[in-house]
Parts: sequence; structure tokens; C-alpha cells
Amino acid sequence: MLGTRTRIRLFAATGGAVIATLAAVYGPASAAQASPAPDEGVTRAMVVPSAPVKVAPAVPAPKMNTPEYARWYAEGQMAHYGWKTSEMKCLVPMWIGESHWDIHEETGPYIGIPQTTPGVVNDYGFSESEYRESADVQVTVGLRYINERYGSPCAAWQFWKAQGAWQDSADPNQWWGGWY
Repeated sequence: MLGTRTRIRLFAATGGAVIATLAAVYGPASAAQASPAPDEGVTRAMVVPSAPVKVAPAVPAPKMNTPEYARWYAEGQMAHYGWKTSEMKCLVPMWIGESHWDIHEETGPYIGIPQTTPGVVNDYGFSESEYRESADVQVTVGLRYINERYGSPCAAWQFWKAQGAWQDSADPNQWWGGWY
């Protein structure tokens, strides 16, 4: 039963005591279905529902296709690739430098959050229009590319920085360059 825990009570009982206990806990209908056991005095286990477990509500998704949504979605995809969520510390500044996590970013032939080309998008089974309209698709394409080419966001980030990326002195969250 979702949201409830069960606990097991162990007790020494005769067959008649088991039926009486079932009747007390679950009502007479459950007791009528039980039959006394021939082995008197044996310890028996009985599952008894306990109080419902309070489950924290799921964190709601941010507004679709916003930078906040794209980051939220990317973090949720880390496990799909076998990465820890700590890989986000590398992905976030890299994609800030590429696009500010903006799905509408275009720089020459490069489009979207990971700044990829329509050819890569098509190679991964998406149309350019699907890609341009969806943060989910852009993050999926970007993470798949990173996985195939570098193995992880932090490995991609190291490569990106080694290619000449630099940090903006006015904004430590802003990085420039990287793939050249």
C-alpha cells in the first residue's frame, strides 16, 4: 500500500488466539478466513499496517523552457548516464558560457543550450524544429554528445577550459570561449 509502512508483530499464540487477534485488528471477516493452526504455542508473524508515512511533496518543475527548467531537467538526467549530480558543477558554468542556458541562443550555425548544429540534432533523431522548441530535447542532445565525446560533464569542462575558455572578471559565473 503506497504511503504506508507495515510492521511485523511476533507473538506466541494458539490457533484460536491468532483468529482472535485477526478479528481484533482486521475485523471479523479476516478472522473467518483464517483457520487455527494445529501447532499450538508456535511463534507466528502477523503483518499489521502502521500509520501512513508522510512523504515530502515532489519539487515542482520550474516554468517550461526557462534556464531554471533546463538546469532542473539536466540534473534529473545525471543518473541516466551514470553520473553523480555533482557533475552539475561542471555543466552549469560550461553551458552558461555557451548560451546562458537559453534555448533560443544562436551563434552562427550553433543553436540552443549546448550550442550544437542541426546536423548533430538530426543524428540524434530529432528535427531541428523539435530541438529549437524544447529545453528537454536540447539538454538530451547536449548530454548525449558530452557522454559520447567526453564521458562526463566534468571531462568536457576540463577540455572546454583547456581550449581557451576564460572567466569574466565582472561575473565569476560567466565563462567565454571554450570549444575553439
